Amino acid sequence: MAKPFKPVRACPIPPDAELVDVAGRPHVRLKERGKPILYPVSKDGLKYLRPMKRWYFKCRDANGTVRRVKGFADLKATEQLAAEHERKAERLRSGYSDPADARTVRRALDALTAMGMVTTVRRGKLNAGPSAYRVRPTGAA
Repeated sequence: MAKPFKPVRACPIPPDAELVDVAGRPHVRLKERGKPILYPVSKDGLKYLRPMKRWYFKCRDANGTVRRVKGFADLKATEQLAAEHERKAERLRSGYSDPADARTVRRALDALTAMGMVTTVRRGKLNAGPSAYRVRPTGAA
């Protein structure tokens, strides 16, 4: 299973910050929303490392490419999303295509249109409603 992680970003140390040592490593103490918070200092000592708000995870897609996927602010929800991504990728690798996938529906609709079994009545546009299709009965010539 993919393990969620929180990437950190480097932020400049503000002039009113207090530098402290925690377990032999330099940290900066800042006040956020009235509460003191400790952040580790970068190796060059000019910035502090602040974790991002959202969790991320790396997963291997159906083609075998490792991708970094943005999760949620909640760890448990991100773990569930990672499990879902892995489950879908494994199914696609084994040859099972999800019938609810938009690309699968589009391919099937294009194939039926090419065979003359479906005609497009109205093409949907952005913010203008869905497309409408007419299916020919199988007995009709």
